[in-house]
Amino acid sequence: MTEEKQLTEQESLRLIAEMIQKAKNEFYATGVGALLWGSVVGFCGLYGFLATSFNWPFTNEIWYLTFIAIFPQIYISIKESKNQKVKHNSDGVSAAWIAFITTMIGMTLYTTLIPGTTGRNLSQKHLELLIRHTQTGQIETILPFTPKISSVYLLVYAFPTLITGMVRRFKPMFYGAIICYICFFISCFTPAQIDLLLQSVAAIACWLVPGLILHNRYRKSKVTDV
Repeated sequence: MTEEKQLTEQESLRLIAEMIQKAKNEFYATGVGALLWGSVVGFCGLYGFLATSFNWPFTNEIWYLTFIAIFPQIYISIKESKNQKVKHNSDGVSAAWIAFITTMIGMTLYTTLIPGTTGRNLSQKHLELLIRHTQTGQIETILPFTPKISSVYLLVYAFPTLITGMVRRFKPMFYGAIICYICFFISCFTPAQIDLLLQSVAAIACWLVPGLILHNRYRKSKVTDV
């Protein structure tokens, strides 16, 4: 009975160790999603910077690739959820990325539709913003304030990356988020052309590099399991 009890305890410890190892392997995602967004956003930002510098076509239209990337992202998410053997506490991280994608879609629609809508509304109402100096009586036209949306995008890039890095204790994404915040601070003092380059740098730091690390770890874990 004692030997059977000891054997049972050893088997239990072995099973626990195996579960921990499997959970550790599943803890790191395949990294394909991060690779996808790091590549797409990094490319769009770099192309936008070069297109603006050398008068290439499709300076703004290139960002429509982010819409196209949503479809493979949905496929990747469904496939990974089916292949996931050990379920870890990642609901908060998943929710953060869902919110990120939804926010990205909304911001893209905002930057595409709102300027034209605002211009048409002002034109129909024959409105113009003016300021009159009390001392000189001179009237000066004020242009409507346009938010620097590229800086806001950098903030959006950073928040799900920072959450993922902190919750999963994954330093590459944590440091990537810090780099993204630094790019945001720099963008507060740079023209829109440089902001495109900063977006590319942020995407590479936040997603592409961490995605490569995650995918490498995932492949090694699969080899170990075999």
